[in-house]
Amino acid sequence: MSNRKVPRWHKVTQGDFDQYVGVSGDRNPLHTDPNFARTLLGQKLCTNPIIHGTMIMMILSRDVWTEYGDGATAGGCKEQRFRVPVEVGDEIGFNYEETDRQATKIGADKWDGFLVTVRVTAYKKIGERELRIGGLLTEVVVPTAETLAVVKERLKVKTTAPVLVTQPQATA
Repeated sequence: MSNRKVPRWHKVTQGDFDQYVGVSGDRNPLHTDPNFARTLLGQKLCTNPIIHGTMIMMILSRDVWTEYGDGATAGGCKEQRFRVPVEVGDEIGFNYEETDRQATKIGADKWDGFLVTVRVTAYKKIGERELRIGGLLTEVVVPTAETLAVVKERLKVKTTAPVLVTQPQATA
């Protein structure tokens, strides 16, 4: 069971943001024009364009992989809400609370694994404070070690890590 209460922090860099916009093609001015974002949301709420909610989800996918191990994949969200904007340069982190874990069969080949229901709380670091920005309920598919070995052999890969998101920051 994973019930991590201390977030693993991820800094949202301009490079990550630019890469995400390039891949997604989403150039909505809320996300790309600082003046538009400030006018729409107000100077107190945001000083720069805000990152896409789906980019937060991609960072979460990487964090899930780190938390649950190689091969773990966040599935569909049952609930999702982010109430506070996240900007380039912000650090975000996630807490996990497992609410259910069941053995399951994965994929067409019916490999062994687990389906884990997880309540995730997202935070934004502001100085020394951690501001709750939202949360979601998601399902994580976690393969067994044996299943993962078979998949890696078939795909001829060493890892199944997501690649298009920030790496976790080292903690002191």
